[in-house]
Amino acid sequence: SSGINAEYGVTLLSGFLFGMAPIIESLTRTISDDTIYAMVTAGLLVNFAIQNYTPLPADYMSTCVSLNAAIFSAVCLASRLDNVNSVLLTMIVAILFYGILPIIRDRFRDRASPLTVLLVLSTVCLAGLVSAVFILPLVAVVLVCVC
Repeated sequence: SSGINAEYGVTLLSGFLFGMAPIIESLTRTISDDTIYAMVTAGLLVNFAIQNYTPLPADYMSTCVSLNAAIFSAVCLASRLDNVNSVLLTMIVAILFYGILPIIRDRFRDRASPLTVLLVLSTVCLAGLVSAVFILPLVAVVLVCVC
């Protein structure tokens, strides 16, 4: 039941983002770059100041304001990108980074044993090593071929 709800939520969110990406792309064309960057900086500072980094339970209102400030900043930055695919990717990464990662962090902090922390850190290090060994040379080859 919860798996079906999760799949439905992901499908709904993906469809919404896919439909909104062209609108976000042209959202702030008439606003100057300096104003956009100032709004992004203000939004990310609000997110940084209000986000709960302690192991104590967060106030619901501060969590909502922090998430809204971060997504607002992501929308402002995404509206400066040149194509719809870049906008879509930026919004997905922002939702993952600012919306889902704090929830996972809180659940991980509440339930994790030292062995689990060690396992996750070793997996992240291994993934970084694999990407450095295999993906970066591939990117370099593609860039050399393109240029």
